[in-house]
Amino acid sequence: MTGVRFPLPAPLTIIYKFMKKIITIFVIIIIVVLLIVLFWSRATIQDNNQQENNLNWKIYQNDKYGFEFMYPAERNIDVEERDGEQQELVIYIYDPNANTPHGAIAVTIINNPNNFTLREFYKHKSETFEIPVPDYFESTEVKNVIVDGVESVQFEEIYTPPAPIVVIRTSIPINKKIIEVDLKKRTVEENGEKRYKEAKQFYDSVLESFKVENLSK
Repeated sequence: MTGVRFPLPAPLTIIYKFMKKIITIFVIIIIVVLLIVLFWSRATIQDNNQQENNLNWKIYQNDKYGFEFMYPAERNIDVEERDGEQQELVIYIYDPNANTPHGAIAVTIINNPNNFTLREFYKHKSETFEIPVPDYFESTEVKNVIVDGVESVQFEEIYTPPAPIVVIRTSIPINKKIIEVDLKKRTVEENGEKRYKEAKQFYDSVLESFKVENLSK
């Protein structure tokens, strides 16, 4: 014989529906709280890791040009003064234990005597320095970025001779100068995706540590 369900009395039905809503709301609140705690914990861990990493980083300061950035203590710094019309200074940040400078970052101080905007500078670079450079703002995807409060751009530059090299470049316009921060993307990618991710993370961390306040005054 099939069981027969009798409807609950009206007061009990109201209480049942009310309790069901309360339980549903309570479960949702618990889930939201757990998600917030999880997010906060991950953010705290990442922040602690970043602070721990920063303890092992050194600060490079350049009094002449008035800028600075941080770099890992296990990396080396090479500084080359240039007397050319285009480049004044090139700084290389690299791993001394690497057979080749994969993941090396180059920081270059470029002359911008006419105080061009970045778009104007790269458009006229071929004429000014007699170097065949494409108009990056027309031919590639340009990403607007902020470096220490300064409106800058980031894009990929391709060098063809003698072998194709793709460079991730961040250009920072500062008082008739341009700071170019480069990472050789193509060279790093050839050593594997993991190697590229590590190099790109290193590159982003260096950019985040940049201080250019003295140059911008």
